[in-house]
Amino acid sequence: MSGIHQMLLGNFALAAFYKSYLTKGFFSGGYTTTNLVTADRTTYSTETTAAVSGANLSQARRYIGAAGNAEKGFFSGGYTTGNVVTADRTTYSTETTAAVSGANLSQARNALAAAGNADKGFFSGGYTTTDVATADRTTYATETTAAVSGANLSLARRALAAA
Repeated sequence: MSGIHQMLLGNFALAAFYKSYLTKGFFSGGYTTTNLVTADRTTYSTETTAAVSGANLSQARRYIGAAGNAEKGFFSGGYTTGNVVTADRTTYSTETTAAVSGANLSQARNALAAAGNADKGFFSGGYTTTDVATADRTTYATETTAAVSGANLSLARRALAAA
């Protein structure tokens, strides 16, 4: 079972990616008094969380979408001083994160949601200067992202959840 949780840190969202059959999950980005790059790893067996600086995002941002498979997760989009297309890949085995420009979203937006399976993740909806229905598919094996109009949401919206 996989899913995405949009967690609230104060009044601002960070992205969390988890797989229930894996041993750890990552929580990245967010906002306190400024946008964050911070990555935290939660180890499920010990129910402990620690910051992992090597897994920090390439760009401080909030309102991010996240999806992944058993090997890696993608933290995409969000807000800095404006909306961004940025896609960062976190590799679980090495606990490192790097920007992957080929996986950038087709449209700069924040407050989007994401869900996926072992092969691909869909980053959908969000906010530009208005709510959008846009769906982007990230293919994990090739680390590329493309808009898929047939997968667009039925209603433009932001701050939604996915599972």
